[in-house]
Amino acid sequence: MSNLSPFNFIKEKINSEFDFLDQKRVISWLMVISSNKGSIEFLDGNKIPPTHIEFSGSIRLVFWQSFIQPFLKDIISRMFEKTRNFSNEHNLHHGTMLCEANTLLNKRIQRTFGEMIEVDRKLRGKG
Repeated sequence: MSNLSPFNFIKEKINSEFDFLDQKRVISWLMVISSNKGSIEFLDGNKIPPTHIEFSGSIRLVFWQSFIQPFLKDIISRMFEKTRNFSNEHNLHHGTMLCEANTLLNKRIQRTFGEMIEVDRKLRGKG
């Protein structure tokens, strides 16, 4: 194990996943919708191509209801698995490590929803 404490190891893994989600998935909506460049990619590989679409109605519902949940479920599942594996490899108490992972995941999920609120405001012209 590196110089990192077990909690810092898990924190770095979770932060890395959410930094990518926030920057490459959530924030990308700004560029695709406002400049018609790039595309919005869902977890399953489906894409919304860059077209002249307005951020209202069904596209806004997609942003809030069906876009983010699969990413969050995937990250949560993988991070709990990594935490369990890390705990096993280093003979650490599973409960303590999983509680820490849960706390960190909740904080980052809240932060991601904060990013989504900002994207929503900007795309609706209220930012």
